[in-house]
Amino acid sequence: EKPKYSRNQWGGALGGPIIKNKLHFFGTYERTDEHAYFTVSALPQFYSAFNGTYRGGFTQNLEMFRFDYQVTPNQNLMFRYLNEHTLFFCNGCGGAASNFAAGDEFIPRYTSAGTHTWVINSHMVNEVNWQWARQTDTTRMSKDYTPANCDTIQSLLGGQTKGCTRLQNPGTTTPFKDIYEALSISMGNHNYKVGGAYSNYKTHEDAAPNPLGTWTFSVDQYFNPNDPNFDVRKLTGARQFQMTWPVVFRDIPDHLYTGYAQDEWKVTRQLTLNLGLRLDYQTMAWDEWVTMDRYPRPLPLVDFASRGGKPLWQPRVGFAWDVKGDGKSVARGGFGTAYQVFFNGNQGNELVALLQNNINITNPSYPDPFGGRDPITFVSTAPPNVGIMANDLKNAPTTTGSVGFSQQLMADTAINVDGVVQHTANLPLTYNINQPITPTGPRPLPDWGQITITKTIGNYDYKAFLVRLEKRLSHHYQYQVAYTLSKQDTDFGWTDAYVHAQDVGPSSSDRRHQLVMSSGIQLPADVIAGVIFSYRTPTPFTASTGIDLNNDGSTNDMVPGTHRGMGNRDNAALVAAVNAYRATRGLAPITEAQIDQNTLNRVDVRVTKGFTFGGRKIELVGQVFNLLGTDNLGGIGSSQIGSAIAPNFGQIPSAQPRQQGEIAVRYVW
Repeated sequence: EKPKYSRNQWGGALGGPIIKNKLHFFGTYERTDEHAYFTVSALPQFYSAFNGTYRGGFTQNLEMFRFDYQVTPNQNLMFRYLNEHTLFFCNGCGGAASNFAAGDEFIPRYTSAGTHTWVINSHMVNEVNWQWARQTDTTRMSKDYTPANCDTIQSLLGGQTKGCTRLQNPGTTTPFKDIYEALSISMGNHNYKVGGAYSNYKTHEDAAPNPLGTWTFSVDQYFNPNDPNFDVRKLTGARQFQMTWPVVFRDIPDHLYTGYAQDEWKVTRQLTLNLGLRLDYQTMAWDEWVTMDRYPRPLPLVDFASRGGKPLWQPRVGFAWDVKGDGKSVARGGFGTAYQVFFNGNQGNELVALLQNNINITNPSYPDPFGGRDPITFVSTAPPNVGIMANDLKNAPTTTGSVGFSQQLMADTAINVDGVVQHTANLPLTYNINQPITPTGPRPLPDWGQITITKTIGNYDYKAFLVRLEKRLSHHYQYQVAYTLSKQDTDFGWTDAYVHAQDVGPSSSDRRHQLVMSSGIQLPADVIAGVIFSYRTPTPFTASTGIDLNNDGSTNDMVPGTHRGMGNRDNAALVAAVNAYRATRGLAPITEAQIDQNTLNRVDVRVTKGFTFGGRKIELVGQVFNLLGTDNLGGIGSSQIGSAIAPNFGQIPSAQPRQQGEIAVRYVW
């Protein structure tokens, strides 16, 4: 029997004057309750006890209110408050993840914002904006699917813990503080704008412990704790054991200062130039405020005093040329550089290095990974694993160039053609810099285990050719046809410290062809119908060995003879390399036919019918997603099986809803 998907969404909005022509308010409330389902589809010969379809989904409450106040005829104030609470049930469950492999994720968000606008004179406008926001992200055990024997307190190293699985994301809180100033000046053929901003993002988070440890096995095997004949101590093929304790709290500061100036210059009646220069300066995000006194011993390769941000100059220039001066043929182009901020998710491992007991054992004994030794003794004698950041970290610059042309074909129809080239450098990536030069050799720094370093050396390239034909609403209908031919390549994420070529290839989000066609039509009796057709070719995937070939402590090594993103790009060569590797493991070959593709092919329709009663209106809305019931594999949170030793290599264990319908009522007065 198919699970019954349902999504209920309701809400309302109310607004009006508090003081006529002086103070107005507007408020909204919306609640969404989605009953979705996830399917656990692990190998049935081993994990049938966990397979099945279970209820997931989420609930969300959203409230917003706003006040607008006219101080004087030339000055206005605005204040807005937004409150959003979202709870995802069993977020991350499904596919090969059991119904208690992940917990319920609770994400409350709060935002307060305000604006002061001052029309100084007919040529000058000043605007000040501020925002205070807060976001929290916590994960807790699923109240519906956690086994009863896991809902207990256990005494372990470093204190007590509740549960029988790894504690994931126990708590992260990030307050945001922003203030912006902008002055606009209009003088003749120039529209100037100058301004600045200050942003403060300080993340408070827990470094999650894993006091029970996590085992990784090289082969699938029968597992069912509820079977009285099952003995967990008899599992075989343990290839890795990881254990961390206790919980450590860390604060990650981040300050960003910004200034900019721009000019929209109408050079002639047909030519407009847009010139701009922005300056950013980021501090504290590089851990330059940290000293070695924080740690029980100096970290390797780290020099906090040498770190720090640098001024980031970001020029840009653009143009628009009305070729014939009649507005029907327009050429445009632009070139510029923008720097990314160095996000707070990179510093965490360095801030808790050596402050947690971290054990990572490759090919451990089982079921006792310590071989009869006390874990404390093991930690004190084994070379410690640490996470650090490079001393020469940089912000990642994105340089973009584009040219385009628009041609009016008829009074209501035009075609647009654009080309875009984009390159991003200095992206942060993480790998083990203390990897043995040969798999059986010693580490370069023998006093340390894994030294996981974050460096800003990644690259990303995007090229696209875009064509869009559009007709504005006239004669009761409109339409748009858009096609994109694109290519994304990257080397983001190293799998070997000494061999880099295999990490270069298509990005995981690369879709070569995308086609979207949409249309809307006004029918008699106040009925409006719309349809959208979307088609996207599949994304690539990468084949991994599933074991640690190069002894870097990670099992994400690529299959010999392959490179990043080879799946769904050259499947014949990929399958040949995978089967050659599987043969060395004594595994049967797989066929190219078993590799799935996540091509997107769907048709969505929407129909609305309005009923007017004086100054009031009721609107009925009906819409169906994926009207034709096409199987679209994958979706948000889903991925292709990339482990070459898995019998379901290349398959996608989940799919988007085959069909989904919605009915809504909207009342306006």
